[in-house]
Amino acid sequence: MIPRTRVMLWLCGIALAAAPTWGQAPPSPATCIYDRCESSHTDMSPKEIEEKRTWEAVAEDTLDHTFKGDAILMNDRLAIELSRSRIGVSVYSRSAAGFKPRVSLASAKWIHERPSAVKIIENSAAAVCVEATFKSGDGASSVRMRLTAGDMMLEVRGVGTDGALRVFDCAQYVVVPDFFADDLVFETAAIKTYRVALPTENSLLGLADDGAAIVACVWSSAAQKSRILTSTRDGATSRSCEIDLPKGKSIWVAALDGPGIWHAQRGAGKAIEAELARTWKKPFPARWRVNFVGDGPQSDSGVLVDPADRSEIRAACWFDGGSLVRSAGAPTARDSSRLAIVYPIDRSQATPLNAFCFVDVLRNSLGMGPCQYVLDAEGLAQKENPTPEQVSRWVEKELEKKKSRRDADALRERLNQMAQQVQRTEDRLEQYRASAAEIARLATDPQQGAAAAARSVAAIATTLQPAATTRPATPLPQAVKETCERIGGLLDNDDALATARPLLAAICAAGADQNYRLAKSRMAFRRIIQECAVIEENAAAAAIGARIRQQAEKTLGSK
Repeated sequence: MIPRTRVMLWLCGIALAAAPTWGQAPPSPATCIYDRCESSHTDMSPKEIEEKRTWEAVAEDTLDHTFKGDAILMNDRLAIELSRSRIGVSVYSRSAAGFKPRVSLASAKWIHERPSAVKIIENSAAAVCVEATFKSGDGASSVRMRLTAGDMMLEVRGVGTDGALRVFDCAQYVVVPDFFADDLVFETAAIKTYRVALPTENSLLGLADDGAAIVACVWSSAAQKSRILTSTRDGATSRSCEIDLPKGKSIWVAALDGPGIWHAQRGAGKAIEAELARTWKKPFPARWRVNFVGDGPQSDSGVLVDPADRSEIRAACWFDGGSLVRSAGAPTARDSSRLAIVYPIDRSQATPLNAFCFVDVLRNSLGMGPCQYVLDAEGLAQKENPTPEQVSRWVEKELEKKKSRRDADALRERLNQMAQQVQRTEDRLEQYRASAAEIARLATDPQQGAAAAARSVAAIATTLQPAATTRPATPLPQAVKETCERIGGLLDNDDALATARPLLAAICAAGADQNYRLAKSRMAFRRIIQECAVIEENAAAAAIGARIRQQAEKTLGSK
């Protein structure tokens, strides 16, 4: 008899799972553990994964199975292979041509080791989990790997001891995403050093397979640092992203697969913008992140949207007759621009159910969207979540009701909470401004010595942090408070909705601008810490580098 959970998951498969091509009906999203009953030194073929001829399915709820060959975890999107013959853990994702190897996972502790034991922890149609133990010269270490039905990501959880997870994904570009400010884009082929520290907090993206795959990594703690590592073995050069994996913490590794899931286009100066508008087409409707990148990793970032969707996005841009049209704050290709990178960052109302974006990974792993993400990172989150966007939408829905059904006191209270939230956020920005001034003083103080090395930190503070050193012409909390009072005075009017709409839109725009300044400030301080790690390797500059890093870390930690 087929277990009832498998039947139910099969029936809802189309709604839950993602197919390799947009619009294609997917298979069942149910999870399963297989014993391959053999092992091989080469990758599994798409045909073998689809047919499973020699594979043995481990019966649901069975936890004491002894594997005769490789252990494989599967759902409709991913196949995870723990091989007895090959080093590391292989992650395959479903593409239009069948399953393809996308990621190899290892760690510094067992980078040259095969799993010595695989123990089943969870085994149902909804989720499967195994604990893999690896033995090396330093002893044994273990990780747990969990895959859920219909999902595009694998959860890797540290067990026993602290370590670090290495993600080998053959990425052509590594992106440090920033939801409200600007991304950083690293071209892996241009990296010449062994180690590049990344100013990440909770996520990074690897753009691979010439536009056909994105490997997204998300982790739960900002204390988990990451870096790009370059290694050479047997004459071959490989690069990986290494992410700290403390005991009890998780890293989610997602494979977003499909034709044109990301796009890179080279050009010179502003001509790259026109060429992008002329030649590139979205493979599916969504909000697409666009980055114009110069000689370094810093980019000018915005969101490519459908024209009807542009009112909700601060840095929105869209195509019109072969040209790129922008809203306020949207990116512009500069004379120094050399590259355009595009990838889907978030869903729109028209995004197909079988297409995934980066924000889907963020929500499915950390359980939050970008706005809550940045508020949590800054220690500004409130139980009521009274952000300008959330409150404005709620107020608008309340005003759509008849006047007699409105709770004027509740409306005024929510508006007041929003004004207080804006004030708290502006106070946080004031902390960044004060710390930026202190860092500039430290970096240019002739008494500190090593001024040449320190100037690079001052340059970062100057070029990446205009939001932290400048203020709006009118104090934002005062402007929002006055606007909220105006809306509060309209609540008893029959035309309250029509009159309040432009005021609410203005508040939303102000909130988006504040989020931008906050994110810009955070990225600046993260990059200062990254730069100081390099400066501190120079003995003559180590002392001032350490002082500047400590100041930046103190600011990021003072929430």
